[in-house]
Amino acid sequence: MNCARKYGTLLLALGLLVAVPACTEDMASGWKIADTRVLGVRAEVVGDPDTAAPSPGDTARLTVLLAEPPGSESEPIGWGLALGPALFGGAARPITLDLPLPDAATLGARRSLTTAGIVCTNGTPTLEPGAMQPTCGAGTTRSTTLLYTLSLARDGAPANRNPTLGAGFATLSDAPWEVAADGLPATGCASLAGGAALPLVHVQKTEKLIHLFIDDAQRETYARTDGTMAREIITLSQFTTGGTLARQFSVWEGDAVALPDGAVLKWAPTDLTPGADGALVRFWFVARDGRGGLAYTTRAACVVP
Repeated sequence: MNCARKYGTLLLALGLLVAVPACTEDMASGWKIADTRVLGVRAEVVGDPDTAAPSPGDTARLTVLLAEPPGSESEPIGWGLALGPALFGGAARPITLDLPLPDAATLGARRSLTTAGIVCTNGTPTLEPGAMQPTCGAGTTRSTTLLYTLSLARDGAPANRNPTLGAGFATLSDAPWEVAADGLPATGCASLAGGAALPLVHVQKTEKLIHLFIDDAQRETYARTDGTMAREIITLSQFTTGGTLARQFSVWEGDAVALPDGAVLKWAPTDLTPGADGALVRFWFVARDGRGGLAYTTRAACVVP
């Protein structure tokens, strides 16, 4: 939907917004992506993607990070983000919304805006009159919800910046590991595999080592509410559709990178039973700075017997 067309409705909605946790997700499966899940929401300023906290009058771009098992990407989706009585939505991947923000006089003392969202597989979101949370209409086979609070830059304080996960962010078994192409088949990937973007992995071999690298310069220094200075803590959440990860989180904190050689993460594909033509396994990595900044990247591997 066109945000500008609903701008007036958005202004009316601002008075209804309240503070809620930044994002909710189904954590029952931990790092395992067995079904469609929302892993986070990245906020940036249109024209300045490194800025995570927009100022009044900016246009904020919200991108919902949707994790789906291989093969699910072809299923139609409908998504909606509700701001008070206004529902913004679409049907395309990736889920991205450009949101024009009111000026400082309209926002008053508000330091954040909250949206409730839903993703409907094979369905369309609806918002009942007076409701704050959208629901999925008839025909929906699966729904995924979220709550997200967008922090605003106010009072002349430096805007929080999004961290960055660079091209050399990850290696697999000490080999370069790059972002894979979209649209890879869930099975039959062996004929496409073998390069840095889609390594070929044999299940009968031992667990693999993933090395994760985050430049310490990504951790900003900021002023706490009591006036003291602190450095951001970068928390990395990691997920996969197949095999076993040794843990779900890696953390960079303190005066230097906690693990100067990169966080070492073990991945064991030994429980998988792929066919001879190979099975696709996808990975998601989500970095949060604890102040609203977020970065994400994906990887993939083709597993064969």
